[in-house]
Amino acid sequence: MTNLLNSLLDISRLDAGAVTPELEDFPIRRLIDRLSDEFSRQAHHHGLEFVSESCPAVVNSDPNLLAEIIQNFVSNAIRYTDRGSVRLGCQVRDGMCVVSVTDTGIGIEGDQLQEIFREFHQCKTPGASKEGFGLGLAIVKRLSDLLELRLDVRSDVGKGSTFSVSLPAIDDAALCEDAELVGEPGHVTGGSGLVILIEDDVNVANAWGHLLEAEGYRVATAASATEAKALMNYVDETPALLISDFHLLDGSTGVEAVSAIRDNYNASIPAFIVSGDTSKVVKDARLLDNCTLMCKPIDTNRLLAAARHAVNTGDVPLD
Repeated sequence: MTNLLNSLLDISRLDAGAVTPELEDFPIRRLIDRLSDEFSRQAHHHGLEFVSESCPAVVNSDPNLLAEIIQNFVSNAIRYTDRGSVRLGCQVRDGMCVVSVTDTGIGIEGDQLQEIFREFHQCKTPGASKEGFGLGLAIVKRLSDLLELRLDVRSDVGKGSTFSVSLPAIDDAALCEDAELVGEPGHVTGGSGLVILIEDDVNVANAWGHLLEAEGYRVATAASATEAKALMNYVDETPALLISDFHLLDGSTGVEAVSAIRDNYNASIPAFIVSGDTSKVVKDARLLDNCTLMCKPIDTNRLLAAARHAVNTGDVPLD
């Protein structure tokens, strides 16, 4: 019911013109890599192969709203695919950057291809999942109209589908070179190392992830303590910092997630636990060693300064 309400609120805000895009130039690879990290675990959990391919294109758009479009494509692909693979990639064609999601799922009947973007419409192909409310693609259509992007869908029943979104590629060599340099030896960034971000609000996770990646950190995300534990199977290094919301999906807490990750590495990894809740149960998070409690709303400058201190010293700031 919470998911349904949030989706209806998203549609209402979009229809009311209450969403204002924040446009910026950025390398599409940054977005592809982040979404690949997010969804590869989910696909593997469903027994699917997950493949991602990026390209050096630079685009101008709202990275968070664009991410929401692609996230919906990937989530649907995983939901409607019982076996095979899901592929996330992008290509530059005739000056356009085309981000596509291809699956080997049940496919969609030809007469349904336009209907799927209507509210509460769900695929009627035999074997279709009954999960969801049929609002995701309705939100995607509104977001693409808002950002002036082109949507395309191709599908063969029983073979799979391809959803794609196209936006102009920017011919900006300097920005491409800057994107290539991130993480390369000798390139100075605001930070380095792996940050595990545990947050069940997709919009917040996207915003914080984008902020941390812009500083030079690599970011892996989870939405619950359970996902955080599963994430350890795909992380080949000790994280430099843990950032977690206190209240997570499935009733778990940030304290549980941080403790599980620390136990896995047998290390007191510096941690920030974030919450807008001021009750005693949240304040008990202060009992964790090498952990600081941050109250919402978070000042981004403070967050980044605290992250630099924690990663460089191995200890959270005293303040």
